[in-house]
Amino acid sequence: MIVIKYKKTDKASLVSHVDLSRAIMRVFRRANVRVDYTKGFNPHPDMYFSPALSLGCHSLCEYLYFNGEANVDQLELLNQYAMQGVTFLQLLKTDRVKLAADVTSATYVVQMEGIGKMLSAIDSNFCIDKKDQQVAVFDKIKHAQAIDDNTATFTLACGNKNLRCDKVVQSLQKIHGVDCDYKIVKTDMFIGEQSVDDFLQTKVI
Repeated sequence: MIVIKYKKTDKASLVSHVDLSRAIMRVFRRANVRVDYTKGFNPHPDMYFSPALSLGCHSLCEYLYFNGEANVDQLELLNQYAMQGVTFLQLLKTDRVKLAADVTSATYVVQMEGIGKMLSAIDSNFCIDKKDQQVAVFDKIKHAQAIDDNTATFTLACGNKNLRCDKVVQSLQKIHGVDCDYKIVKTDMFIGEQSVDDFLQTKVI
């Protein structure tokens, strides 16, 4: 299996997961990266992604993985053909992995005016808006810390029990009665207590 780490920033943060996956397949074809297809009546590329990123969020640690053929020398070509804001960082050949299912948490840096003073609102009753109702999510917030008045870090559940960071920020805005721009950057993902990068190193072949 081939695993590629990439970052998604700037204008690419506004590209949906579906559109990004289609764009990456085009880039792969131009760079002569071969992706196998599944068997059966409806074959599709045997390619998968780490848990999808919310629209508008930036990330320094996205992953895709597929069965096929590629090598480190093709990273330069991939970046040459990639859309603005997508940068391919690392290519590994590994045993089979299932990051979409195995990732359990992710860390984020949020920049927003005053957010450092808003974190006291995160208590056992903290909720987010979801489908016109309030949903308690305190158990999915593993860590929240102010860096300064306008910057905070969060570690939130990811994967099967995903908690969107933008929903947390929007709830803090609602509680404090503010409406301002913010920037979210995902900085790392974890499988249990182990970073995905460290986990992949144990799978390299």
